[in-house]
Amino acid sequence: MNERITNIDFIRGLAVLGIFVMNSVVHGLPFSAYFNPSSAGTSNMFDWTAVFLSELFIAQKMMGLFSILFGASIVLFIESAQKKGKDAKKLSLWRNFLLFCFGSIHMLFWEGDVLVFYALCAPIIILTYNKKIKFLFVLGLVITLFPIFLSIFFQSAYDPITGKNILATEGEDIGLGKFWFADSDEYGSASLVFLFGGFCRALGMMFIGVVLYRKFILNGNLESKIYKKMIFYGFSLGILLTLLSLIWYVSKDYSPSIALIGYIPSTIGMVPMVIGYIGLFSLLNRCLPQSILVYFSACGKMAFTNYITQTIFGILIFNLIFSKGTLGRAEIMVFVFVVWIIQILWSKYWLDNYKYGPLELIWRKLTYIF
Repeated sequence: MNERITNIDFIRGLAVLGIFVMNSVVHGLPFSAYFNPSSAGTSNMFDWTAVFLSELFIAQKMMGLFSILFGASIVLFIESAQKKGKDAKKLSLWRNFLLFCFGSIHMLFWEGDVLVFYALCAPIIILTYNKKIKFLFVLGLVITLFPIFLSIFFQSAYDPITGKNILATEGEDIGLGKFWFADSDEYGSASLVFLFGGFCRALGMMFIGVVLYRKFILNGNLESKIYKKMIFYGFSLGILLTLLSLIWYVSKDYSPSIALIGYIPSTIGMVPMVIGYIGLFSLLNRCLPQSILVYFSACGKMAFTNYITQTIFGILIFNLIFSKGTLGRAEIMVFVFVVWIIQILWSKYWLDNYKYGPLELIWRKLTYIF
């Protein structure tokens, strides 16, 4: 049991650090830069190198990985509660209602919150996690990829030059809005496509996470050759498909005409690439010295605290020290590295002295308050 949890904690630690690469873009640049890198923060070769690397290896992948682990953690919590004689499903629902409350507060300060999404997905996982594995896997893939069809359908509704909704009356709708244009202050009707797509990817990958947990892939104890195959096939297919998206966007100069459909190859590639990451990180958890592993595992055990404190760092740095939009992508990465170092060190230090992270402890106390 401990080895399984250690592997999951190690992967979660790397995932929460990786998530900050993309979230920092929303902190330091206009919201549009997250979806359309050409809209802000890319004035030189170093910025575009940062874009290329983050889009290829981080964007969607770390969030997909984190979603897989969240799905697995729901099952872990239910199994643990059942062993203690608790009403496991009821307790898990309450726990995720608390997460919804935390996320709602977090959302007041930062528009990029995912905790609310996760909390809304959780009841679906809780009610279906023990269905047949094949059913859950197929369902996970279908839900993850379903937004692709919506994107194809809705792309035709937006003007290829302005990005406005051509089906709306004059002044009624701005279409892609701040999702694509740095000078826009409105989300526009496209927000429904982007938000629904994010929800589906989170829920779908959670289902896949349940499958990987029940197949003992996440425990890190399978033969090395299995994880090596996951790495080879996952990265081969995932990188190829992500490159197709990047080439498509760049060749069209991030035109609104492909705003919704350009990401389709990378979304498909996200699934195998996340599988590849699980294989890679599981092998690293075997090979790296324990003196290194404990730092990243500590980050994983304090993922909730680290996720929220990343927001605090982002708000403080880009409101008190720098103005939003003044740094390029490469400069923002320097900020990311500094926060990484701080979180890697403090997570280990905190857990050397306390059993739980500060927010993890509050969440736990409230979970068992009744």
